[in-house]
Amino acid sequence: MIRVVVVDDHDVVRLGLTRAIDSTGDMSVVGAARDGWEALDVVHRVAPEVVLMDLSMPGMGGLEATRRIAVRDPRVRVVVLTAMPGRQHAGEARTAGAVAYLAKDGSVDDLLSTIRRVARGGRSTDASAERPVRAR
Repeated sequence: MIRVVVVDDHDVVRLGLTRAIDSTGDMSVVGAARDGWEALDVVHRVAPEVVLMDLSMPGMGGLEATRRIAVRDPRVRVVVLTAMPGRQHAGEARTAGAVAYLAKDGSVDDLLSTIRRVARGGRSTDASAERPVRAR
């Protein structure tokens, strides 16, 4: 069973991700957090294999939380799941220690397959998440 922590400041996102992950049969959400500070505490307490991390949150954001998790326990695989696509953000996330970078507008199937892949030690990046954001 792949143990997952979901970190996002939006209740509806955490709940939706939790339901999708828990419905798989091979994964389970073992903790959730609303910001980076909570994430550090939850990850320390429950020792997940994978953390789904939002970037933009009040308090400690996802990049800093990812850095701290990577230093504290490099076995924990952080997947950034964000509404802020772009190469700069993807590069910053990888530098912070994330092993995958996905856009929130991607498919649930892609997210679940990414969780499985990174739990086995792989890396992944959604090409659409790295596309530059264009001004309108």
